[in-house]
Amino acid sequence: MAFRGIDIREAGDRILFRAFFQDGAGALETAGTVTLKLYKLQNDGTLLSYDFNDNTFKAGALTTETQTLTHRQGNNSTTDTGLWTYALTTLTGFTAGNIYFALVNDTLGFPTDQMREFQFGSGVLADLMLSSGTLSEIVDVTDIPAEPTPFQSLMLLYQWLRNATQVTETERRVFNDAGVEVLDATCSDAAGVFDQGKLGNP
Repeated sequence: MAFRGIDIREAGDRILFRAFFQDGAGALETAGTVTLKLYKLQNDGTLLSYDFNDNTFKAGALTTETQTLTHRQGNNSTTDTGLWTYALTTLTGFTAGNIYFALVNDTLGFPTDQMREFQFGSGVLADLMLSSGTLSEIVDVTDIPAEPTPFQSLMLLYQWLRNATQVTETERRVFNDAGVEVLDATCSDAAGVFDQGKLGNP
């Protein structure tokens, strides 16, 4: 958790917002009203605001603009921490890879406002969602190098599982969506040992 900052963590079915506040004298802030606002960054630099009423981002007026955070205590709820949290469990309004901002206000905090930028579903999922949206079919061996990209690896597995395949005594074949053979590998079976060569051009 960042000192005097908002920390945001995605954990499966929720986004957990955490903010640490002190007052102007440096004491832990435990009694103020701490609220959260969310914004979605558009490609033109404008923002959509999150409506906690229906869990969507909007350009127009909101029904419920803020969500209250709760102060958390340690040691069997006897030790103040200055840590405030809120778990958002409805994530239908978020898109993997998109950029969002969390703005937390504390009426008694110093400073009163903190903002943090975050990317929803950051990592491999976000990279996939930020791609063109579709993957091209493998058409020959040049599309599956010894060191493939994640997209090439996914597409090979996808075609192998989805499209028609054929195994004969001497070959194993992979077809594209139209039923045209695009890759094959030599096969052999001797003394109970099955061997398959590298996939290549048919």
